[in-house]
Amino acid sequence: TKQLALQSSMHKQGDVCCLTLPEALEHLNNETARAQLQSALGDLWQQDIQLQVNIGEPQNTPFAIQQSINKMRHQYAQEVINNDTNVQFFQQQFDAQIVENSIEPR
Repeated sequence: TKQLALQSSMHKQGDVCCLTLPEALEHLNNETARAQLQSALGDLWQQDIQLQVNIGEPQNTPFAIQQSINKMRHQYAQEVINNDTNVQFFQQQFDAQIVENSIEPR
């Protein structure tokens, strides 16, 4: 259910909520997941919701947005490390190397 919500884009009009799910993830679209998601959305919006799931090319899914945020955070962490005077000192004095893929944003 969570993956169905994360991997879909959503459009709501009135009491109809339409999800667009990529074809490669069509297996996430099952009756149980739809029922649970419909119930959760109904509770969230405090109204009965009709949930429709279409297969297509979703835009700006929660998963894609989070991936973009993670990428930006990682790039920023790399910049901070590369511009840190202490790191630069170790690089100059001891020929230290930064292992780029070991940098993790916090």
